[in-house]
Amino acid sequence: MRVYSGGRNPRFFGRRFQPFLLGMVLTMIIVAQANFRGMDRGTTYPLSIVLGIAAIASAILLIVGWIGQYQRVIEFGLLGVVATYLTRAWFVFLAAGADQAIWFSLAAVMMAGGAYFLEANDRRYAKIKGAR
Repeated sequence: MRVYSGGRNPRFFGRRFQPFLLGMVLTMIIVAQANFRGMDRGTTYPLSIVLGIAAIASAILLIVGWIGQYQRVIEFGLLGVVATYLTRAWFVFLAAGADQAIWFSLAAVMMAGGAYFLEANDRRYAKIKGAR
């Protein structure tokens, strides 16, 4: 397993190395399990299940996009992360006001949104399946 390849296009298991996507997958799994167990702040039973399903769907899109090297699927996964964290931030705001959990969610929205814009506008990887 080789991660570094001379500074150009680092590869991991034969795919482009994207540590931010792995981090977003892990945070989506954490958000999903917290919502399924009813332990996330600001969400109650019916809405927490919906938010958990959205988090799992976003994580699956990111994993499938990375494994299959589908640029568009990665972009949709990042948009799902933005929607999930924005919804979580709204629920926390309605339940607890400007709590520290809302700031974490808004920071994640900014990170995932920025990653989406970088992925969507990156022309260097035009040969990847599904890229524009």
